[in-house]
Amino acid sequence: MRLVVKFGGSSLRHDFHDAVQLVKMLRDENEIAVVVSALKGITDKLELLSKTRDIKILKSILLDYASLAKKHGIDPGVINSLSRELSSAFSLNFPDDGIRRDFILSFGELFSALIFAQAIDGVFIEPWDIIVTDGNFGNAEVDITKTRNLFACVIDLMEDGKVPVIPGFIGGFRGFRTTLGRGGSDYTAVVAGICIKAKAVLIMSDVEGIYTADPKVVREAKPIPFVSYDEALIASKFGMRAIQWKAVKLASENEVPLLFGKTRGWWMGTLVSKESSGMPIIAYRLRDTHGIVGVVNAYPRVPYERISEGENWIAFKVPKDETEKAVREIHREIMEKYLPFTKVISVIGT
Repeated sequence: MRLVVKFGGSSLRHDFHDAVQLVKMLRDENEIAVVVSALKGITDKLELLSKTRDIKILKSILLDYASLAKKHGIDPGVINSLSRELSSAFSLNFPDDGIRRDFILSFGELFSALIFAQAIDGVFIEPWDIIVTDGNFGNAEVDITKTRNLFACVIDLMEDGKVPVIPGFIGGFRGFRTTLGRGGSDYTAVVAGICIKAKAVLIMSDVEGIYTADPKVVREAKPIPFVSYDEALIASKFGMRAIQWKAVKLASENEVPLLFGKTRGWWMGTLVSKESSGMPIIAYRLRDTHGIVGVVNAYPRVPYERISEGENWIAFKVPKDETEKAVREIHREIMEKYLPFTKVISVIGT
């Protein structure tokens, strides 16, 4: 069976050993491709580096990855070539700052993939060689037709019993690196799943799956065993952090099952497919001046201004500093009054 396993930044930073052991276990009886994110916090550092050119930030990034390698018995020298390449980013010529920015932001996933490939005796893949995108630097779209043709090399490796390790978040456009937007490693994982015809894409993180709300905000949030593509897409557009909306959309269009799990202990919690448990989902973001609460398939009575609604959702505007409070209030309202029905709720504080 072919599988794609994607590890998020928290998993790599805090549960690297469990991630390595999961891949080693799965590859015994399956053909596996791995997609990895940057270590948690690294993309923000790279963003700041691209703006400030601060050498202290550069050193901090390199130290993070050297420490990760050393901690897990890998020679830190494995990243030396990439380190020199990142260090030269401001001396290279680029057509504009957006292209330079994407070049710099790519290094988090590149470092992660190189170290992870060493840990599992896998094969590091340069993503711009196999993932073709448009020229929308910073939030590129993948050309799935062209990309599918280039994945033959990945399939060959898998059929030879090797594990390709693909840096997430990165593609290529006319010789330049492009990035796929925040959460873009999810997008890469789904692209890989389509191109290798995987039975499922495993999305591994620091939580068991998709919950009725962010469990870091709502302690009473419940894990959801089955979520439909449509529910996941709506929730992700409304701010659900579990997966990037572009990844869900692509998975839905190609009917690729997504299995969400927790890296530590290998707990699998949620399957995203055509099936639904009918349970609510609450997610949120913050805008500059306010939050937006969206509720799908339910209409809670809450003291907030309605600002828009669709066929099966409604959105409320909330004070910015009360967004998390609103998440908890709506979660309580929905769970008490709407749980007997088939509902999906998303709370956005954009």
